[in-house]
Amino acid sequence: MNNAEIIGIDNSLRPCSVDAPCDCPGGYFIHIDNVPDPNGNCTFCKSFKALRLPKSFTLGTNPQFPVSIKMDWRYDSLLCDSSRIVITRIARR
Repeated sequence: MNNAEIIGIDNSLRPCSVDAPCDCPGGYFIHIDNVPDPNGNCTFCKSFKALRLPKSFTLGTNPQFPVSIKMDWRYDSLLCDSSRIVITRIARR
């Protein structure tokens, strides 16, 4: 499992275009320790996005970010770029 932090929620209200599904809002911004920036241009960014968290994990009603976690994950091959991930297992640390 990788150590990581949930650093925020994508609450943007922009529309989700049929022509540009990669720009759809929603999900969680994740920083994964010791994993390079997914876009290759920012040493300190390392911001990934997961569209959902496993059902067994809850943030609560008023989460204080960042939330320290450990997780198993993989790149989301069905979506757009290398910054989209799927979290397969997660726990607080």
